Amino acid sequence: MLFVVLLLAALHTAAQGPVLPPLGLRQPPSVDLGKDQYVRLVGEGLNITCTTRNPNFSYNVTWRHSAGKELTPVEEVTWLPSTGISTSSVLTMLALNVSDTGNITCTGTNEAGANSSTTHLQVVDQPYIRMSPVLSPTPPGNKTTVEVTEGKDLELRVRIEAYPEIREQWWDTPASAKASREFLGHNNRYEAALHLKRMQSGEQGKYVFNAWSSKANASITFHVHMFRKCGENGTWLLEPLPAQGVQVQLREYGPAEVTSALTLPPPGNRTTVECVAVNSVGLNRDTFVTDVSHAWLLTPILIATASLLLLLTIVLLYKYNHIRALSLELQLECRLGITAFASAGQDPETSTANGLRTNKRTSFFNPEVVESLFEVISQAFK
Repeated sequence: MLFVVLLLAALHTAAQGPVLPPLGLRQPPSVDLGKDQYVRLVGEGLNITCTTRNPNFSYNVTWRHSAGKELTPVEEVTWLPSTGISTSSVLTMLALNVSDTGNITCTGTNEAGANSSTTHLQVVDQPYIRMSPVLSPTPPGNKTTVEVTEGKDLELRVRIEAYPEIREQWWDTPASAKASREFLGHNNRYEAALHLKRMQSGEQGKYVFNAWSSKANASITFHVHMFRKCGENGTWLLEPLPAQGVQVQLREYGPAEVTSALTLPPPGNRTTVECVAVNSVGLNRDTFVTDVSHAWLLTPILIATASLLLLLTIVLLYKYNHIRALSLELQLECRLGITAFASAGQDPETSTANGLRTNKRTSFFNPEVVESLFEVISQAFK
């Protein structure tokens, strides 16, 4: 067969006229396998093509499996007047098994030496899609939790290995997110990227990348948290003192609210307290002044005022009870006077009008009784 090819090549050359002789065997043949990796499922077949080029026919092509398996390729030779001989050697493997996993090498050899190309065959028992996050810098701990400053750019990148090949992919993002997407693939490896510019607070949340093939699907989730310039709700002093109580309200996505309580020791003069809140973006502060000396001056005044009010209350209660007792006594005198007139069968007003005298001890209208009543009342209010 090779003789027939050479004869045909010679006839073709004669018909075309003289050609430049080859440059000589100063280097080994060029060898190209096309791919550096093949993946197949158990039971599937594989065809691998090894393309070699040499100035003349004085070279050969061989195949080798890293596990020592016997390989039987089929060759096809092509004559190219400008470059010489090109050989396509096709290796066919049927009904692959996991044991066929390994490196397969194609080697071209001539008088100048040998050149080779190697590819890796991976035989798996089930389809797969494997994803890994790519972030810069790499976050500590959970590698899918991302912290970004408001107004900054963010790039989320995912590396994927899959077989069979990915047919569809997409991102699920917060409704307000504005991003550009990128997706590249080579052999069974892929890379997806999401570019977010000048992020705003509404763009924090979950970012999910999804991929689908004919036999598998998978997803990976990024949790994006945003740092904003903190408000004035924090606790720290110019002379730091421990807070007695701290309450923290956290949301899955959004600002954290911290409330702190601090009890100051009783100072003897004016005190300035500065409240400072700090995060990775920066700090904010608020200052307030407590003039405790005035409070110490007001304390004796308040005590004296309270004491005076208490004393006045006691006096008024005493006067009230005394006046009430006198009122009861006068009512009794009045009743006795009326009773005395009634027992005599006279009307008090009529008897007075006629100039009749009444008993001084039992008459309410006796001038001496009225005078003594006014004296008692005036003494009560002194």
